[in-house]
Amino acid sequence: MSRRAVTVAYRWQVASRTAAAVLGAFALTSAASILLAVLLTRSGIAARGPAVHGATLLGFVLWGAAVMWAFHTRSLARTWLNLLVPAALCGSLAWAIGWGG
Repeated sequence: MSRRAVTVAYRWQVASRTAAAVLGAFALTSAASILLAVLLTRSGIAARGPAVHGATLLGFVLWGAAVMWAFHTRSLARTWLNLLVPAALCGSLAWAIGWGG
């Protein structure tokens, strides 16, 4: 049985995908949960406590999907870009709607 040689570049790709899955998915989930809680509170759909609770519960689903997606994509740059850009947009919107404006 032949064993494939594991290169250093491959190990760095796996480490970067793992970092994207942990850090990028956390950033996206946190920003999206904050945005959803702010939107639910500002629109009058829910009080602050239930809005935060519901947004956090949905955040767990989003986090799991983002972690799986980080290992599914082909391009490493696309993985980071598609995790951090939506996280920045959600964070900016949450700040503009909730605390900044």
